[in-house]
Amino acid sequence: MKTMNIKLKPDEPQANLIVPCSHGPHAPHAHSKLDRIGIWISSICAIHCLLMPFVLAIFPLLVWVHWTRRADLAVFTVAALIGLLTCILSLRHHREWTPLNLVITGIVLNSTGRFTGVYLGPLIAQTLLVSGPLLMGYGMWRNQRLCARCRHKSGSRS
Repeated sequence: MKTMNIKLKPDEPQANLIVPCSHGPHAPHAHSKLDRIGIWISSICAIHCLLMPFVLAIFPLLVWVHWTRRADLAVFTVAALIGLLTCILSLRHHREWTPLNLVITGIVLNSTGRFTGVYLGPLIAQTLLVSGPLLMGYGMWRNQRLCARCRHKSGSRS
């Protein structure tokens, strides 16, 4: 455990605050595997969204398209939930809002492309569909790096 000296009120003396940063000098945070899984799922979702128009041009089977839209939504939902969960849990470790903001922005971009694609046109919709999971993956990668830096700092102080 680390302690920080903070002033709760301007007229009071400093107090020590115990801040959990990691469980040991080199222990990974409890959800580091979820970070890696989320990065992979977001990357797969982005690749899927990028390749989907070409696949649809080659195999125009309506039943298959219906199932692939459901699978696409399911994979994106799992990636979004993992991304939000890991970034929220990591806030207490590194206190950086950037990864969570990146994941939320990626969710908004993908959702905008998915639900307003008819009004935006195919090029803008596809760009949003691909950039959303890529931004989510970058946010989860950055979250993982910040947690690793937090572990490294806590390990050098002990």
